[in-house]
Amino acid sequence: MKYLSRSNPAKKDGGGFVDKFAEGDALAIKTFKAIRNINPSARTNCLYNAAGDGINIEWLYGTTPISQSDIDAKIAEMDAVYDAVAYQDAREYDYPSVNEFIEAYTEKEIDGDSTKWDAYVIKRNKVKTDNPKP
Repeated sequence: MKYLSRSNPAKKDGGGFVDKFAEGDALAIKTFKAIRNINPSARTNCLYNAAGDGINIEWLYGTTPISQSDIDAKIAEMDAVYDAVAYQDAREYDYPSVNEFIEAYTEKEIDGDSTKWDAYVIKRNKVKTDNPKP
């Protein structure tokens, strides 16, 4: 197996090699996490195959190999869990800040000026509309 780094001079096609390697990196990480979800004591090396045809798994220290179909099923299960809550991550960064809420609410309740509150509600509703629950 050929080991590649992100700075490998084999990058020839204007970024495609690096993009493909990054995808392979992500798949290697997913594979490793799936294996550890199935068997928390498993010891492995999961490496992107430089030929571009998948992940090579090296089972270490007598770890009993797990079938590829079981690994793929666990990856699909983990992806489904992630996808079910992905909207929460998207919302978290787009919601107005707590300080904006406090200021808008205080001005509305104490000063009787709902200008900032109305803007806050519009911003909050836009985030919910742009990132709906599945």
